[in-house]
Amino acid sequence: MRKIVFLMIIGLIATMCGCEKIIVEEKEEDEQEQTTDLRDDDGDGYYDDGDGYDEGDDDEWEEDTTKSYDRSTEYVEKDFTVEEGDDTGGFHTGDEITVAQFINNEIRCGVWVTGYIVAACTTSANKEGNVDFTPPFKFSSAVLIADKPDENNVSRCASIQLKSGSAIRNTLDPETHPEIKGKRLKVFGYKTTYLGIPGMKDILSGNFMLLD
Repeated sequence: MRKIVFLMIIGLIATMCGCEKIIVEEKEEDEQEQTTDLRDDDGDGYYDDGDGYDEGDDDEWEEDTTKSYDRSTEYVEKDFTVEEGDDTGGFHTGDEITVAQFINNEIRCGVWVTGYIVAACTTSANKEGNVDFTPPFKFSSAVLIADKPDENNVSRCASIQLKSGSAIRNTLDPETHPEIKGKRLKVFGYKTTYLGIPGMKDILSGNFMLLD
């Protein structure tokens, strides 16, 4: 009888040890699976346990000094687009102004400028020998206009391009039309630097006229 009881006790102890081993193994397996499921999705060094939050979500953000950050922003200057009726610097598109106003103001819209044709010009207007104030003229690429018909100071003149093959070139070519000297020219365009002084380029057909 005692032998039977002893064997039953031994069997009971063995059963309990086996159950504990199974529980421990299952716990270790669960921990292993949980560790495998942890992910560092955002690369911040903290692992997401699946609840939608990282361990470090509540911590104050600090810059990773091991990485280089390019904070430079290259400035790219954009072209200015002129719109009809645009008011820039006190001028409106289509305003009629003098040569002096054209020279001495910032104008970023298309305007009409009226002045006397006083010279023919080529290359740099500020270089000696590149301006003819008296016919016969030997240059065809541009004319200078001024507020006075007898002006001979380049600093008080505006340059007007006579592009080869254009209507304004065919009409005002100083070499073939020396009689344009002293005529009043009204021309529409946009202020730019041409031949080293304030001027206009690419004058379209219909955007210029001789007044007398």
